[in-house]
Amino acid sequence: MAKAISKNFLSNEFDCQCSPPCNTEFTVDSQLIKILQAIRDAIGQPLRVSSGVRCAVRNKATPGAAKRSFHVPRDGVLYAADIQLLDPTNRNIKTALAIYSLADQHDATGGLGLYSNRCHIDTRQRATKGQERARWIDKSVNLSTLYKA
Repeated sequence: MAKAISKNFLSNEFDCQCSPPCNTEFTVDSQLIKILQAIRDAIGQPLRVSSGVRCAVRNKATPGAAKRSFHVPRDGVLYAADIQLLDPTNRNIKTALAIYSLADQHDATGGLGLYSNRCHIDTRQRATKGQERARWIDKSVNLSTLYKA
């Protein structure tokens, strides 16, 4: 049974997408939920969790996934989610960049990745205070599409 974990997010939105379901048990990190809800409030549009929990099997089968991905729960806690707008007609680099920018404003955002139509957000812990946060732009992203002459 899905339960509300914030004003706009249900627990089952973060479930592993294995088929058949693997039923990985987890809780979503409270800082991650705060960041996602703040983004949802700022954008004013529903968001879709395109990737939440990945069991080890799912993570291994996901192209480009890191071996130690934060999508794989640590001690039963999920620290990562890929999000995009719920409306597929508005999923593009501009909206992904807006989500990226909003997520980057939160100190708890440890890892942040920009993809062509979604954004990866995680709340990984930094080893030492002042350590740089992980940031990346996927090689498939073509930012020149933002600047049409």
